[in-house]
Amino acid sequence: MQAIAYRGPLDIGYRFDARDGQYKLLDANPRIGSTFRLFVAKNGLDVARALYLDITGQSIPSAQISEGRKWIVETNDLASSWSHFREGQLTLGAWMRSLRGVQEGVWLASDDLAPLATLPLLWFRKRFGGGTGPSSASSSSTDSALPETQNP
Repeated sequence: MQAIAYRGPLDIGYRFDARDGQYKLLDANPRIGSTFRLFVAKNGLDVARALYLDITGQSIPSAQISEGRKWIVETNDLASSWSHFREGQLTLGAWMRSLRGVQEGVWLASDDLAPLATLPLLWFRKRFGGGTGPSSASSSSTDSALPETQNP
């Protein structure tokens, strides 16, 4: 991105390749991705807010990243956890412990249940209507023989 002088948000997909111990780039998209809230600062500044301030000519305040922030994409977590459970690599107790300290989710927020309420519709459209849904990334053509990246 530096070679083409790109400035702006970038959503990157990658996977760990156990064959050589390196991460491999799958795609790079010049947009805000679903993980943009992972990097929210202590003052609430995230990529979307910074972009809004920039495009409207406002100054972007200094911000300190919250170290150790724990965040979850619930649909992806459920899918990968179920897979690891079936393979005997994860227990229910270990999964429950992994959820401790999660500060924010993509689909579930106690002050806004609308995103969670749309999940069944998105699943139905994907399954029967050819639409896309929140789990489309796990079954997309970008999946290769490389395993999903897992965070401890």
